[in-house]
Order: sequence, then C-alpha cells, then structure tokens
Amino acid sequence: MKIFELFFIILATWQLGVTQAANIMGIYTFDIKSHYLFAQNLLKELALDGHNVTVFTGFETKNLPPNYREVKLNLASLDDFKKTMAKDGSVFNMFSYFNKFNEFALNSTKALLVNDEYKAMVASKNVDVILMNFAENPLFLGVGKELNAPIVITSAQKMTLVMEYYTGAYAHDSFVTNILLPIADEMSFKERLINTLTNWLSRILFEILKLQYKKDHEELFPNVQETCNEVRINAVPLMLVNSHFSLDRPMPYMTNMIETGGMQIPDVVNPLPTDLQKFIDSSKDGVIYFCMGGTLKMKDLDLEKKKIIIEGLKKTKLPVIIKWDDESTIQEFIPKTKFFASNWLPQNDILANPKVKAYVTHGGLLSTTEAVYHGVPIIGIPIFGDQRTNINKFIKRGIAVKLDYENLSAASLSSTINSVIDDKNFAATAKTLSHRFRDRPMTPVQTGKYWIEYILRHGNPDFMKSPAMKLTMIEYFNWDVYLMILGSVLISCYLGWKVSKCIFGKIWSLICRKEQKKLIKNKQS
Repeated sequence: MKIFELFFIILATWQLGVTQAANIMGIYTFDIKSHYLFAQNLLKELALDGHNVTVFTGFETKNLPPNYREVKLNLASLDDFKKTMAKDGSVFNMFSYFNKFNEFALNSTKALLVNDEYKAMVASKNVDVILMNFAENPLFLGVGKELNAPIVITSAQKMTLVMEYYTGAYAHDSFVTNILLPIADEMSFKERLINTLTNWLSRILFEILKLQYKKDHEELFPNVQETCNEVRINAVPLMLVNSHFSLDRPMPYMTNMIETGGMQIPDVVNPLPTDLQKFIDSSKDGVIYFCMGGTLKMKDLDLEKKKIIIEGLKKTKLPVIIKWDDESTIQEFIPKTKFFASNWLPQNDILANPKVKAYVTHGGLLSTTEAVYHGVPIIGIPIFGDQRTNINKFIKRGIAVKLDYENLSAASLSSTINSVIDDKNFAATAKTLSHRFRDRPMTPVQTGKYWIEYILRHGNPDFMKSPAMKLTMIEYFNWDVYLMILGSVLISCYLGWKVSKCIFGKIWSLICRKEQKKLIKNKQS
C-alpha cells in the first residue's frame, strides 16, 4: 500500500510542476537593446522548453531557437538621444528628452496595433502570457486586455519609482535612489533631499501623464470596456527585476516582484573564438577588457575623447581587448600583441575567462552585473542614465573606481587601470561578491522560467497583486487619514483652548470679584 501511495504522490507532484506548451508574446520596442537582452535568455529558454515565442521588436537576433520568432516593427530610433548623451549625459539632458520618449512610445504602440501578425493574434486570442519591458509605453497594458492574457514585466533596472505604477511597491525616498541621480544607497541628508524632490516631481508628472494615457487608451483600444486605470490594476501579476539583495541590499518589493538579477547571463559559457583565445593565452599576466556598452556608439564620441581613450589604453601594463565600432580610429590600436580590437565581442564569455583582470565600462547595469557575476574589478566611466548610480554602488561594495567622463585624460585612465590591477584587494573583494551573487537555489534564468510557468499554470492570479494597486495617490500615501488626524487634533486643541479660556476666565472673574469685595470692605472699615 505504501508503495502505491508513494507512486501517486510522485505523480501528483510531477503533474503540478508540468506546464503545457504555451504561446508567449514579447513586446520589446524600446530602442535601448539592453532592455531586450535582459529578457532574451529567458525567452530562449522558454522556446527550448517547447513554448512558442513571438517577440515584437525593432531589433534582429541571429541563431534563435526554432520556436522563437521576432516580428520586426517599423520603429523610429533614439539615435539623436544617444548622440546627445555621448556629448553630455547630464540628468538635465535626460529630462529634456522626456517628451520625445513619450512620442516614441506612443508611436511604438501604434506600430504594434496595425501589424498584421498582431491583428491575427487578437482575432484568435491564442496568447497565454505577454512579456513586456518596463520602459515601454504603459498603453501596452491594453494589449493584455485585447488578447485576454496576463502581462509579465521584465525590468533591466533595479527598483525604481516607475514600478509603483505596475505593482504598488513604494520606492521609499530615504533609501531607494532615483536611477537618474549620481548617488548610491545610504544617502546623506543632502542626497535624501535631492532624491525626494526628484522622485516627487516625477510622481506628480506621472499623475499628469495618466490623463493623457486615459485619452490615448480610449482612442487606441475602442473595444476595451475597462478604463485605462482598471486595465493597469488588473494587467500585471508578475514583475522580474534585475536586482539581487547581495548587490542592491534588501528592497521593499511586493510578493509578485521577483529578483532575477543577472538573467541576461547564460548558464553556459561558450568557447572564445580561436584568435581571441590565442591573444589572451599569449599574456601570462592577464588582460584588460574595454567596452562602453551597446547603446553608446564610440563613433558618436568627440574625436578628442576617442584620442584620450586610445592614448590611455596604450599606457596600460597589460594587453587590452577592446570593443570599438569607430572604423576611422580602430587602426590606432597597434601593435597587435598589445590590442585586440573588434566592433563585436562575446562579452560574457570574455569576462568569464580568469585571465581578465579588470573591466573598463560605461557602468550599465547589465555590464556591471556580468562583471560581478564573474568576479572582475570595474573601472567605470559613466556617461548617462543609471550608469552613475551603478558605479557609485559598486564603489561602496569595494570592487570599482570611477573616472569623470568630462575631465577624462589619458594619464588618469592609464594610472587608474594600472592601480586597480596592482591592488589585489579589488580582485579579492570581487571574488567574494561574485560568490554571494551566485549563491542561489536556482540560476536567474531558471528562476524567471519557473515564475513564467507559474503564471501559465494559474492564469492571471489576482492573489499575487497588491491591494495597493486599487488605491488612489491620496489613499496610497494615507494623506486623507493623516489629514483627518491632523484636523481632529487641531479641532481638539481649538476646543480645549476655548473651554480652558472659558474656565480660566470664570475663575479669574471670581478671583477679581473677591478681591474687589475685599477692597470695598477694607475701605468701609
């Protein structure tokens, strides 16, 4: 009997964990590829598991699994923004592009809705779950309603106040930094003041934008009966966030916000190309890796900056592997025994090589996370966006140093790289942090896959959504309750003052009368 019971228990457990092949849709139209790359390993893994994956995007990827298709949309680019940031990546410039971001996002939504393949999906309602980048237009939430499918948000960033809109999680201004500000956690009073003012300006702006979203939602989704706000409340049962407590400290996440920091990192390291492997092997003391990310193009930098970087790298102690897409200056990297320069490099596989002693980077979260994962010290040259706060965070963790892009010189670049290589504490700390970051019950991709399939098994689970999603801004921050308490206290104080005034007035009046009577009596005697 016990054998049969054990058999049925195993069978029931196996059936609970099995998810049938599903139709998965992806929306990754934002013209910064790292947002798509963060989710791409997960999407590939889901396709290899037998799920049918269709991603609407402006990018093209080679060597996708058979079940994985990309539908290329005709989208505008953010090249002007990228070129501007290459010259001046200030927060002011980031905000100056706010209207253009919104215009880009709205046009992306329209490009999807008129696509023939999307229209066929709406007609068939044959989509089980939608994965969407958190930087996409919130209007894309209406797609979930049109297709009657839950939406999983993937965030290439750590916790930020925008997540309040999707999950109801409060990004506390006292210790959750705004990703556009050049500050790390454990803020000073001045930093908390700046962070709070920036966040509240952003929240107020977002409340104003909701009015525009309401108007656009009604125009774009005339067949959806729910309001824009009702769709937002019900659309997102799950968010996968690019963070981990070992790096970002514990954050005030909701239950449906799952930390999958490093999800863009493949579970398997691939062999390096033969010529690159030979270059690394030829240096007995190791190599340096230089890459400023995929969004920023080296050709967009000022010629003076490019010359500074080239001269600085020439003075480093170790050979350098360089991702460099500017054909007009790439020939400057000579001799070949000192430099290996290419416009494309397998970054993760390079960082996984134990002979890589330091990584010079712009400080994007995907790049810095990969450096941490493989235990490589960081030399950061942040330019825009979240790059400054990322580098500042890793400086506090003891594995990074920062160079000011505006004041960059060949001498400061070479001396900083050489000092990081010479200081063994950087390498030791990086290895310790790598061990902490990797120590998890499942890899980031496996974690993401489990939760996607959890959603597939349970539909659009309301039990995962916070009650905070149904609250207005006034209710969410309890302002009505605080106002009532303050009003009650003020009224009580006022009434107490009036009563006290009346009582003391009468007492004083009695005292005065007695004194008067005494005076009269004394005069008469």
